[in-house]
Amino acid sequence: MSLSRALPRIAALVLVLVLVSGCGTGALSGLLGTTAGKAKQTASQAKNATTKSKSSQKFTVTMTDELKFDPPTLTVPKGAKVTWQNKGQVAHTVTDDPAKVADKSHVSLPEGAQPFDSGPISAGASWSQTFKTPGTYHYVCLPHEAAGMAGTIVVTP
Repeated sequence: MSLSRALPRIAALVLVLVLVSGCGTGALSGLLGTTAGKAKQTASQAKNATTKSKSSQKFTVTMTDELKFDPPTLTVPKGAKVTWQNKGQVAHTVTDDPAKVADKSHVSLPEGAQPFDSGPISAGASWSQTFKTPGTYHYVCLPHEAAGMAGTIVVTP
């Protein structure tokens, strides 16, 4: 490439560099500052959306005539509401109260948590529990405890 053809390109490049560099407050730093600010704002919005989705997310456990909780283990954030739905034809319970079960080793709850018992949940009905204390909750269905109908809720902080 001849010097006469390269000179306009070099001049244009130098002009762009001069305009962009400035004194620290030029176009480039302004552009970078704006981009960084938008990235920070977007990250904050994503975090808030995640927090909102956790608290508004629906958690469901199904009870079946196969005498199972589905899923058998569910992990939820602190403050989550879990709903058990009876999709079978026979009544079930959701119980982690050691005073009500046949074998106390089948249930457990974190220190400071209150035991719960849904009472009979008839076919097509549902029952909900909100988990405020982090930890692991092992629960059973009272009428089907001997058959091994058991589940676990893990509550994260």
